[in-house]
Amino acid sequence: MSTLRRRRAELEEAGATITSTGWQVPMTALIAVGLIHGEGFHTASQAGPSTRAAQPSEEPENTGRLLERVRELEAEVQEWRRRAEVAEARAEERRRALDALQIANETERMALRMLTGQSSHTPQTHTALEPAHRAPVAEPEASPESATPAPSQEPRRGFFSRIFSA
Repeated sequence: MSTLRRRRAELEEAGATITSTGWQVPMTALIAVGLIHGEGFHTASQAGPSTRAAQPSEEPENTGRLLERVRELEAEVQEWRRRAEVAEARAEERRRALDALQIANETERMALRMLTGQSSHTPQTHTALEPAHRAPVAEPEASPESATPAPSQEPRRGFFSRIFSA
């Protein structure tokens, strides 16, 4: 009881209520003050002489455990670094493949425009690909003022047919 009286101020700060009718000291207050050992956080100043005497004999054992734990953590860090490098390499490979696909897609679009005879500004429609199914359109009559006869125009031929035909 004398220990509690000596630490009365500390106990009250930790949440104990001490009145003339009695003391109400919760376990958390006892742990916070350091009166219950083996629970909570203890600083070196709160440790008793028995703990200080046990430290030198336990020090090599604790050091060995700590060194082993450091080695385990270093191995784990190396594993995570390796995984990160593999993930970065995969991401780079996928970026290159995506770039190649984008280039191939643009090349195909350009080739399709050249084959169909469309400019890049003309929207491609279904009827543009099938000219035989279009409805006939009446051509405007030539006015008598134009004395020059219009040259006969052939339909535009595709890129490959112009290159490979004689």
